[in-house]
Amino acid sequence: MANTEGYVPSRVARSPSWLLATAAKQGHRLVDEHLSAEGLRRQHYLVLAGLVELDAPAQAELGRLLRVDGSDLVALLNDLEDAGYVRRQRSSTDRRRNAVVPTERGRAALRRMDHLVEQANDTLLAALSPLERELLTSLLIRVILTADPAHPLDRPMNTGRTRP
Repeated sequence: MANTEGYVPSRVARSPSWLLATAAKQGHRLVDEHLSAEGLRRQHYLVLAGLVELDAPAQAELGRLLRVDGSDLVALLNDLEDAGYVRRQRSSTDRRRNAVVPTERGRAALRRMDHLVEQANDTLLAALSPLERELLTSLLIRVILTADPAHPLDRPMNTGRTRP
């Protein structure tokens, strides 16, 4: 009998949803492999990147904005705090709440992580030219926003600050 490990029926293998899910799994694996050099995972990258762009959000607000479950967010923030990348402090606008802010060490780690994620994406998209990569990105954004017009993907956060 032929080796059927990893077999995918042709009608499934030509389905855009299956292809997107498979590419996403490969991308997640590559990003996690690259970020492991920092002792972190892609969810840590998401949270730290969000904190750098946002203006000291409360923990609950951060979870809502990033669409991360509260208990998962606590674990991620604990990891980042243990690494010295974030700190929790009293909110300057509401003393009853704790805000989460990135430290300078966290900002430096994010810059290293940006480079590692870029390397992972270069590996994932190695078969594509730079123009094809831009086209793929714009098409994926359009697919996501068509499926979910309320998705915040394409709207920058109004933080009053410019992106780093």
